[in-house]
Amino acid sequence: MLNNNLLNLIKLRNIQKPRAWLIKQGINAQVADRLLKNEQRHIRFDDMERICLGLNCSPTDVFIWQPDNEADNIPNHPLQAIRSDKILPDVMAQLNNSTLDELKQVSDFIEKMREGK
Repeated sequence: MLNNNLLNLIKLRNIQKPRAWLIKQGINAQVADRLLKNEQRHIRFDDMERICLGLNCSPTDVFIWQPDNEADNIPNHPLQAIRSDKILPDVMAQLNNSTLDELKQVSDFIEKMREGK
């Protein structure tokens, strides 16, 4: 089953008030509530675009896939790229527990990555 990964993405961007942020992006308040509870079963393309622009991500980052059963678990299927077990870790928690030296190393690594683009 496809689900949204929105709350995790918002957390990774260190957004403190997810509902308010979504509304500020132009998402209807009721839709924002349902998205954050993972109860929204569809999303408008223009809402998806607003979310992706605001979070600096792609639509594939917004969704995760959890196979319903083993039969759905096809090894080379493109959905494997967005499996729920491939969700990013809580980077903010990791950074908050890092030493200054570790943070400097992370910063240097990010700079090198950006220079390589």
